[in-house]
Amino acid sequence: MLGIIIGIASVVSVVALGTGARQAILSNIASLGTTTIEVYPGSGFGDVPAAQGETLTPGDSTALAAQPFVDSATPGVASSGTAQRGNRSANVQMQGAASLPSPPSPATSRWW
Repeated sequence: MLGIIIGIASVVSVVALGTGARQAILSNIASLGTTTIEVYPGSGFGDVPAAQGETLTPGDSTALAAQPFVDSATPGVASSGTAQRGNRSANVQMQGAASLPSPPSPATSRWW
């Protein structure tokens, strides 16, 4: 009888632990907000050739920001390459984001 009680208590505890962990994960995801979206060039996920092109412009960010349902829009750039100094080199990734002046300046008129 004691074994049955311990077994049932164990199952209930494991189910409760799983449910609690699930709720914690869903809460963390929900805290990101459903109003956050990132826009990338290309036609879909994994579209590497299109992602390397410059199909988005700072004007696209300005146009998105002008929509009544958009709170803010920030353009960003990302690139990777090799940095060298003397005889040492390293693979690096660079990312940047900035607010656009209105109208865009020549420095922000092209995504590098």
